[in-house]
Amino acid sequence: MTRLAIDEAHCVSQWGHDFRPEYREIRRLAQALGNPPILALTATADQNTRNDISAQLFGAQPTVFVHGFDRPNIALRFEAKDQPRRQIEAFLAPRKGQSGIIYCSSRKRTEALAEWLAGKGWPAVSYHAGMEQQARNLSQDRFQQDDGVIVCATVAFGMGVNKPDVRFVIHADMPGSIESYYQEIGRAGRDGLPAATLTLYGMDDMALRRRQIDEKEMADERKRIEQRKLDAMMALCEASSCRRGALLSYFGESTVNCQGCDLCGAGPASLYDGLIDAQKALSAMIRTGQRFGASHIADVLTGKRTDVVAKQKHDEIKTFGVGKDKQPKTWMSIIRQLFAAGAVAHRDEFGGLVVTDKGESLLRGQQSIRLRTETPTERLARIRSPSVPYASQLDPDHDAVFQRLRALRATISREEGIAAYMVFPDRTLIEMARERPTDLDGMARIGGVGERKLTAYGDVFLQALWDEDSKAA
Repeated sequence: MTRLAIDEAHCVSQWGHDFRPEYREIRRLAQALGNPPILALTATADQNTRNDISAQLFGAQPTVFVHGFDRPNIALRFEAKDQPRRQIEAFLAPRKGQSGIIYCSSRKRTEALAEWLAGKGWPAVSYHAGMEQQARNLSQDRFQQDDGVIVCATVAFGMGVNKPDVRFVIHADMPGSIESYYQEIGRAGRDGLPAATLTLYGMDDMALRRRQIDEKEMADERKRIEQRKLDAMMALCEASSCRRGALLSYFGESTVNCQGCDLCGAGPASLYDGLIDAQKALSAMIRTGQRFGASHIADVLTGKRTDVVAKQKHDEIKTFGVGKDKQPKTWMSIIRQLFAAGAVAHRDEFGGLVVTDKGESLLRGQQSIRLRTETPTERLARIRSPSVPYASQLDPDHDAVFQRLRALRATISREEGIAAYMVFPDRTLIEMARERPTDLDGMARIGGVGERKLTAYGDVFLQALWDEDSKAA
């Protein structure tokens, strides 16, 4: 054996987001094979993980190559959950005809979301490990061969899927770590053209991820690592300044304001001394018995006499109405920030909120806390919503030609049973639409048109370029 190559090498490290203890045996395998040269590859390893990979796999300090983590063509956007399907639909509305992935936290959610989108007229399919192999293959083939297909999937989807023209990735539920998030959004815009992401998150997501860590059978040190990774993900969701800067900082890089994330688009969030508001919310939780969720606490704070409030006589407690100067959504945002900060936890799966030791410290005024002055929804309203043309940025006349070429490509990919990009990638079709060559010599000068593809597809694409009545239209 001349060499041993290990992909997804973060799995070797206890610091990696997908640690698998059996991967620790790879070093023994290498020794049994006569210690061939080892090449370890990963796209999602921070400094601690890289150091551990080196220690676990190599007998001596290896040569380490670190490429930049920034993907400037990918726009980053986060929104707190507020009618998630409405938020997803609003994000998709200007992106008709574009291919994308929506990641969900459960198999059931992938199927329900795909069914709902299909009912709304979107070409959507589901994909998860629990599906029959044939059904999974059909979903994957449709996504690969057709343009504009949306796949609603668990994280089982994506490994080995090399589709360069994925124009967006949505997380319908908060990822469990920054590494997972970075890996999954990295499936968008691999052709270098503009792509967009949307991550929806809520306190239920945060609580679910914490429970998943607590319920896993793993060593205490591993649990602490998993919890720190989750804390970092929650901090990214609740970031108050450049989102890309926070993401790159996690991997040990720095950047100036990117103008390619939601926070830069609206300007840095203003923070204030939130101790008094935190104490109001924490006091309301304690006075209501630490058995109720965020929406009920917000009702109590704003003085809203709901049936539940009246039945529990929570309109008679001292904190009823002490926060009526703010809207319920603002209190929901404050409570979620307290949860992300570790001052509040869920009592159980039903969502009852309890005050942690850190929360008790805030109540006693022994710690300080800074909070945002506006909710994420209010911030998004300040972002100027640009139109979202196709990534090509083509003018209408050229775009019409581009769409004809895409339609022809889809027909060929289905007939030949291959992925659409294997005919021609979007970047090549965009150049064709702009340059509009008139003969095969001109076609040969288009990037991505080699001798084999020129012979196989040159004539038919030339016809589509100039024949507006082509059957491909």
